[in-house]
Amino acid sequence: MNFQLAYKSILILLFIVPVSTFAQQKTIPLNRLRQIEIDMQRSNPDTISQQGMKPYLESRIDLKRTFGYEKDTSKYYYKASVKLFRDNLFIVDQPGFYVTIDPLLDVGLGHDYSDVTELQDTALIFSNTRGARMAGDIGKRVSFESSIYENQTRFPAYMTNYVNAYQVVPGQGRIKPFKNGAFDYSSSYGWVSITPIDQLNLQMGHGKNFIGHGYRSMLLSDNTSNYPFMKAQYTGFDNKLQYTWIYAGLQTLERLPLGEVPESLFKRKSASFYYLSYSPHPMIEVGLFEGMVWQRWDTTGTLPLQGEMFIPVIGVNAGLFGLDNVNNSVLGLNIRLNPLQGTVLYGQVLTDDFSKKLAYQVGIKQFNFLLRNLHLQAEYNRATAETYGATQAFQSYTHMNQSLAHPVGSEFEEVVGILNYRYKRWYTQIKAHMIRHEESQLGEPAEYVEHTGLLGVSQTNIVDAQLGIYVNPKTSLNVALGYMHRYWKIAEIDHRTDWFYLTIRTSLFNKYYDF
Repeated sequence: MNFQLAYKSILILLFIVPVSTFAQQKTIPLNRLRQIEIDMQRSNPDTISQQGMKPYLESRIDLKRTFGYEKDTSKYYYKASVKLFRDNLFIVDQPGFYVTIDPLLDVGLGHDYSDVTELQDTALIFSNTRGARMAGDIGKRVSFESSIYENQTRFPAYMTNYVNAYQVVPGQGRIKPFKNGAFDYSSSYGWVSITPIDQLNLQMGHGKNFIGHGYRSMLLSDNTSNYPFMKAQYTGFDNKLQYTWIYAGLQTLERLPLGEVPESLFKRKSASFYYLSYSPHPMIEVGLFEGMVWQRWDTTGTLPLQGEMFIPVIGVNAGLFGLDNVNNSVLGLNIRLNPLQGTVLYGQVLTDDFSKKLAYQVGIKQFNFLLRNLHLQAEYNRATAETYGATQAFQSYTHMNQSLAHPVGSEFEEVVGILNYRYKRWYTQIKAHMIRHEESQLGEPAEYVEHTGLLGVSQTNIVDAQLGIYVNPKTSLNVALGYMHRYWKIAEIDHRTDWFYLTIRTSLFNKYYDF
């Protein structure tokens, strides 16, 4: 690659992008505690807003009254206090150029008091995450971000079993062994976001996307590890219509046949996602979804990219290939209703086969319930057998052994209840899950199979409660004390987790350990 030519091309692009008073093009991190503050502000039944496709662009939202973005009027008497409690650590602010640099961390200790194995009797559960984040703006039309994480973690037993089976930490990356049953892994995130005209945003990066209004998504979620993507999003007709096209590079954790290199590469696959959202009235938002996982490997070796995957029109590829092709296709519907101020009704339907493979979601969110900043949410999710699956396991709706939708995969039903409350910088969250899952059923894609060697229906009950305080809302630095109770049972076998933990962390993405 000619890096000098690439450098000159980027400079030319930046110069021809017009400068205006349009806001910065940063994306808002996919973290639920941040997201709920934004969704509360956007639940106004008098204003049309597109809320189904996430992460949001800062330029599309008025964040002046949103916690974490609003102006901090507190008085600080020392520069160190300003950096710790209010500002980014390093700031470069020049005309037409703005950059912030911050450390990232998730350092914590815990113990599972129900685990009687020798390991848990002699070693604490811990997390040791260090990293750095750089984000900035070039003019008013170009923004960028880059983050990197390095991790060593010892999980409770149920998570250790999962990671050993799937060779990946949920949502964060591949692992290698560390000391005494712990794991070492790393992850990175980054993007460049350009808005050449007010209605169009273009992105290229490495990260995740989410479609929906619930805690889970049955269409496309941030459950998986990061993946490279290109994204184009058009918003027009007075914000009533939004169309998003995403091309993503995915992979399995199955190796290619060993060639001349010392370590074989993984079998890869590609995906294209389309989401067309229309909001005729502030109280209604309806979205159509199409997702397709494209074949990039067969017994002859790696296959070239198919030209059809770059067709940027929703529904075309499903029409060309159908839903039972080796290029695994799914179709979906996403709905949001705001009947009252602060009340959101939402739902999703997805089909992988019109005759039998179906997934759906129904839910309700109530903001400011009885108290300011007290939010309630209830949600039901269900997927029938083999939904998201494919005739060839490596073509299933997954990335790095993790579902692109719900973390459980298919053949399950789940009830979720969540309470959130914030008072100034203090916050609490209580989540409860009841999950009924058909484990290791025949015909299910290998990447979904629970590696227990068991057949039957499992029941999982989870309660996860945490109390925390934001040290610095701008960087999401917070300290939290939490407790997770998990009880899993199948046939005559059961397992209980009672995990207490204390952590200091920068919460910029979701971790789905609740399965």
